[in-house]
Amino acid sequence: MNITKLPSGHYRIRQTEKGTTYSLTVDHKPTKTEALALISKAIEKPITKYTLVGACGAYLDAKSNVLSITTIKAYKSLICQISPTLGKRYITDITKAMIQAEINDYSLGRSPKTTRNFGMFLTTVLDFFGNEIKGIQYPQKDKIEKYIPTPGEVSLILNYFKDTRFFVPIFLGVRGLRLSEVCGLTIFDLKDTTLTINKAKVRGQSGYVIKKPKTTDSERSIIIPEDIADRIRQQGFIYEGSPHIITRNLQKCQKELGITPFTFHQLRHFFASYTHYQGFVDKAIQDDAGWRTDYVMKNTYRQGMSKEEMSKAISDSIYAIIS
Repeated sequence: MNITKLPSGHYRIRQTEKGTTYSLTVDHKPTKTEALALISKAIEKPITKYTLVGACGAYLDAKSNVLSITTIKAYKSLICQISPTLGKRYITDITKAMIQAEINDYSLGRSPKTTRNFGMFLTTVLDFFGNEIKGIQYPQKDKIEKYIPTPGEVSLILNYFKDTRFFVPIFLGVRGLRLSEVCGLTIFDLKDTTLTINKAKVRGQSGYVIKKPKTTDSERSIIIPEDIADRIRQQGFIYEGSPHIITRNLQKCQKELGITPFTFHQLRHFFASYTHYQGFVDKAIQDDAGWRTDYVMKNTYRQGMSKEEMSKAISDSIYAIIS
């Protein structure tokens, strides 16, 4: 029996029994006793009983308490898009060629990202039940330039909200927090000027619920300006209300100010871009914003300036040496 840590932070338990490999994934590091119990249960219920559609449903059942309601809804939509021919096959009979053909047909009229999400879901389900399929080819990704607000636009927005209850949550968005993290905070998470982020407010089956943040790396403490901390203490809260109310008011603000529309999450992109160009090291930015890896962060701030702006900044920096 092998226990392997995956790039996602989850752990895969795998064992071969009578020529059949059984595999399952858990969201924590299991003890040997726990892993043995889990894999034994999987062996008792042979995976040959599952068609692909059935396996997808069983996968969602197994993950019902750890996946968000939005993710589950998206996965259920993908299940409905599996072709009847492949969906009725037993998962032990499914080959790489079958999956590749399915993705090839699915890609027609769909974006590379949508196609990849579909394919990754299928291979993840198959891998979960012991049929690991690697090397699937997907359409080349579209190059999407994400709009990142300028310092001037951010300044306008902060001033727009300065006398409202939305100022603190908008500031914290500029400070690098996710919207779910901002809405999960309470005044008890603030001590002096240190703000502890260890939960998130997300949509559940019947409204919003408080859960653990996106990843373990999202749990962190940050320092905020003293006047922001004082303002929070004076008003007695960080933010009270639903996340969509913040989104709605941000959209209204952008319309009234006549600036390029962007989402609350793009304030987080601004944080990555702005702090990078202010000279802060990548590790500090990554830790402060709670990114698990530096991939998204670097991909974000690399789009923060155009090639011409980047070239000019480099040139000005070199010329400053002469000056």
